[in-house]
Amino acid sequence: MSEKCYQLFLSGIRTEKTREKYEYYLNRFIKETKLKNFTSLIELDDETRQDLLEKYVLMLRSKGLKRSSVRPVLYAIELFFDMNKKILHKTVLRKMVQGIPDHIKGGEKAYTDDDIRKMLEKAPDARAKALIHFMASLGARPGVIVDPILTFGMTEPMPSNCLAVHLYENSNEHYWGFLTPEATRALHEYRDERIRHGEKIGKDSPVFRTDYNEIGQAPVKPLSEDNAFQIINRIVRNARIERIKIGNRYDKALNTGFRKRFNTVMKTTEGINNNLAEKLMGHSVTIPLDNTYLNALKDKLFVEFRKAIPELIINENERLRIKNEKLKEDKSGLEVSRLEFQSLQKQLEDVKQAMYQTKVMQFQFGNKS
Repeated sequence: MSEKCYQLFLSGIRTEKTREKYEYYLNRFIKETKLKNFTSLIELDDETRQDLLEKYVLMLRSKGLKRSSVRPVLYAIELFFDMNKKILHKTVLRKMVQGIPDHIKGGEKAYTDDDIRKMLEKAPDARAKALIHFMASLGARPGVIVDPILTFGMTEPMPSNCLAVHLYENSNEHYWGFLTPEATRALHEYRDERIRHGEKIGKDSPVFRTDYNEIGQAPVKPLSEDNAFQIINRIVRNARIERIKIGNRYDKALNTGFRKRFNTVMKTTEGINNNLAEKLMGHSVTIPLDNTYLNALKDKLFVEFRKAIPELIINENERLRIKNEKLKEDKSGLEVSRLEFQSLQKQLEDVKQAMYQTKVMQFQFGNKS
């Protein structure tokens, strides 16, 4: 059984992903400082504890770690002491971290449509193609597939052959995203391939699973975020996507490039409500919603998402087809509006004629009297 102080530390972490990272950082801290166990950390007096952390931050800096790499390490250690009611001079520590040089900013550019087409051409299998379409259509952070494990039960069919995806379900950060008809088709092709190989897909089955060779009775394991990253990384390299290195980063970040593209489309497509576009990006933090309000919001968001589908589609022929269909719908709508207007005009004329006839009859009747 683990030490009580460690259990308290774990109880302060909300997500599985954060827990894995924070456990790694804290265990590395114990190893680097050569302390016997976690209890020995909380037995240190205030001055020794503070001095130990300041030296550790300086040591990380001397190893060449950048500010954005040191900061989460410090957050993990601070949480351990916070949960065990131990005092730290956090302002001093954070000022020290703030003084560490950071990475030169990268990841500001979005993938182009042509970039994603090249990726799809180099995608080795149905899973890789579905993953690329998934990221491009949702514009979500890669953690959505594991926090919690994304299952088919978190998806719902929508009009126009689209699919709704409930992201970060059961957390305060949950929101609805949507797959275009193109992305939905790619995901269904991947799902159907798994079924053909013998997998029984249910609502608790992961949307993306680890690799397999003729599944048979092999246990199903969800695809990890790291594995998803590696899949995209290999495809981007093989597709020779132009990426310019800036410091230790690239102008097109491996996963954020999809998110940047989605954000650009949402912000530049005419008629999309900016506040709802932010919700489609998962930027709005809300309190937990009851199912009635959540479903109403899903439908409202989908109305906005549909406006962007022509620009989110990757295949040029399909994009043209959808644009032509929309144009026909708009023309049809205009024709219906014109006919409705003509009908209303006729009704108005009929009412005026009836009123006139009534007045004539009243006048004639009055004269006879």
